[in-house]
Amino acid sequence: MNITVVGGFDTENFGLHIAENLSHMGHTVHRVASTKKHDTFNRYGKLNSVLRVLDQQMHYASVMTRHFVEKPVLKEICSYSAELVITTFDYFLKEELEVIRENLPGVKIVMWFPDHLKSFDRAFFMTADYDALFFKDPFIVKNLYDIYEMNVFYLPEAFSKLRHTVTNDFMERRGEYDCDIAMIGSQHSFRVPLLEKLLDYDIKLYGVGNPWWLNTDKIKKFYTGRFAADHEKANAFCGAKIALNTLYFAEIEGVNVRAFEIAGSGGFQIVQWKPGLADLFVLDQEVVAYHTAAELREKIIYYLQHPEERKQIALAGKKRAWAEHSYEPRLQRLIDMTFAAAASTRDVRLDYHIL
Repeated sequence: MNITVVGGFDTENFGLHIAENLSHMGHTVHRVASTKKHDTFNRYGKLNSVLRVLDQQMHYASVMTRHFVEKPVLKEICSYSAELVITTFDYFLKEELEVIRENLPGVKIVMWFPDHLKSFDRAFFMTADYDALFFKDPFIVKNLYDIYEMNVFYLPEAFSKLRHTVTNDFMERRGEYDCDIAMIGSQHSFRVPLLEKLLDYDIKLYGVGNPWWLNTDKIKKFYTGRFAADHEKANAFCGAKIALNTLYFAEIEGVNVRAFEIAGSGGFQIVQWKPGLADLFVLDQEVVAYHTAAELREKIIYYLQHPEERKQIALAGKKRAWAEHSYEPRLQRLIDMTFAAAASTRDVRLDYHIL
């Protein structure tokens, strides 16, 4: 199938993983960057973030500026004869999708939204008239279907078998990743207070940069100063005794991408409990969940003292992730649901907890 993916394609970008895995599945993939302005911003150094904000605001300031920033994107999408267009965020207005359909008769256009509901912002998708919408949180799916009767489906995030595996020299390098707890990702105000309750442990934090306004004095000793992506990310997860996965408060019933990346890499995961977690993994057999900070501390103490149980849970979690939670089955479901919905008048509501 000829498929266009619209999004970002830098390291660890959602669009990159989708495009790579679609190609690996045998599809012909055309990549379209969601904006044509970002490529030139690196030359401006410290002004980069200011220019990115300016570029973002141009999408909303007026019809004229919106047309200016979106015209080259739409032109590139329409230049390729795709049967399916997958957008990886809430990029388009209804009239912009109409332009695509006018130029590509019969094309199906879908959105796979990889973020939580706090990122909805202006929620263009509510009136954009996509052929299908895919979200990672059952809470979102239920509300959009029950209240608005939208053509919406549950599709959690995934890990990439092409990138989230340990390096060939991992066993020789394992010592550089060794620690009690590892966490990958930028620090946020909801993570720092929890980490401050774990100051007595040997923790490695991977990631580059934190907001200027965030006080991280107490946890600075944990910073590695390293950006861990792809295979290095897998090394970090597997080299730690515990890969800790804290979830943003706007994740209502679903989980983040780290849940699948840790499991797929083969790391032992302790993750914050969410209602949808038990439909993705067997709790205490494939991942370990915590409800409170006190429970988290208890489980850290217990599993640091029981390495064999950690090993068995990590192996089971990896087996589950490789069987069900990689990009291949997710993307196949997206394709199947999109074209099944287009060809049928069936009730599109699904069991929110079946992948």
